[in-house]
Amino acid sequence: MTSQPNLHEIKEVTRPMQSDYEDLDDPEGLITYLYDRDEPEFARQIAWGLWRSGKDNEDIRQKWEKVRRLREQRLEQVDDLETYSNEMQWFVEWLPLIQDKVSPDDLTELIERTLPFIASKRRT
Repeated sequence: MTSQPNLHEIKEVTRPMQSDYEDLDDPEGLITYLYDRDEPEFARQIAWGLWRSGKDNEDIRQKWEKVRRLREQRLEQVDDLETYSNEMQWFVEWLPLIQDKVSPDDLTELIERTLPFIASKRRT
């Protein structure tokens, strides 16, 4: 069992989210590099680190659009519901943090696209 990343690791992983100038799909970016490793547990830790940073920091919550784009990118990249359900669960945990920043239609879309991953987790 892999432990939760420490605070230093979280800060390093979430640094691109805190920056206004780095695109998440930048082929030279840290997030792209980390996700290219295709390790589901590491992907879960990245998603957890982003959520944890957003939970504790309003400035990060203001950058929800970057997190949303990352989530969309991840939904396009992964197709194994069971393997990636833990990662996707952390994107769902953003909903209480951003509910006043997005429309009800956006929230519905977020839930609908992620629901198969969450349902898979509930079945296992």
